[in-house]
Amino acid sequence: MKNATTINNTAKQALVSNCRVIDNRALNEEIYKITIHSPEIAKNAFPGQFVSVLCNDLMLRRPFSIASCIDDQIEIIYKIKGKGTEYISSLKKNNEINIMGPLGKKFNISEEKSLLVGGGVGTAPLVFLSKVLKEKNIPHAFVEGYRTNTKIGKIHADKIYTITEDGSSERKGLINDYTEEILSVEKPQIIYACGPLPVLEYIVKTSQKYNIQSQVALEREFACGVGVCMGCSIKVKENGSVVNKRICKDGPVFDGESLLWN
Repeated sequence: MKNATTINNTAKQALVSNCRVIDNRALNEEIYKITIHSPEIAKNAFPGQFVSVLCNDLMLRRPFSIASCIDDQIEIIYKIKGKGTEYISSLKKNNEINIMGPLGKKFNISEEKSLLVGGGVGTAPLVFLSKVLKEKNIPHAFVEGYRTNTKIGKIHADKIYTITEDGSSERKGLINDYTEEILSVEKPQIIYACGPLPVLEYIVKTSQKYNIQSQVALEREFACGVGVCMGCSIKVKENGSVVNKRICKDGPVFDGESLLWN
């Protein structure tokens, strides 16, 4: 890792550094995975945290959940949406990439039986979480939903449910179509989720219906990424009141019951 500097107290332990691309490949027509040599981030990151990537000459960095930390490398799963992700997809082996991280709040891992639910690139932090749960011998199942069947990475769960919109997996449809059926089989005590807002809202409300704890990692584009600009502010319930929280600094992981959907 070259030119690494620690940023100020706004994001403790986070580094800004020029790192080397190890691999960058398409997983399907729209989802990609980039592997980056970054020993310090790999050593300090936890599931749910993210990195912020400098994309060529664009002013704002782009945030991405950390999908895996293996030895001295990290993996990021991303979808091409605009100029920033187009730039990242153009990077080749041994190119430099400037990243800042790890940033944000991690999942609060429970020892209880878990269900992990990820939609699209929202599976990324849950792949990382699955690895950690396996290391801790915590039983868990994994629900992944895509437009078409995608090999997102190694998932360490006891059971994997793959749902695709085009029917290229054993279950055709949307995550919401199968949630209650899977809950009745797995009977989890806690749900961890990340993905599109409609999926997260449904997961949280369904978990409340069955009195199951939930933690949700929210996805959004950030400006500063370290809690200064307030550009990613949302309202949540806290101690009986509605308060403002920053997704990048106070999240991206929140208790599901604290979130306001309207």
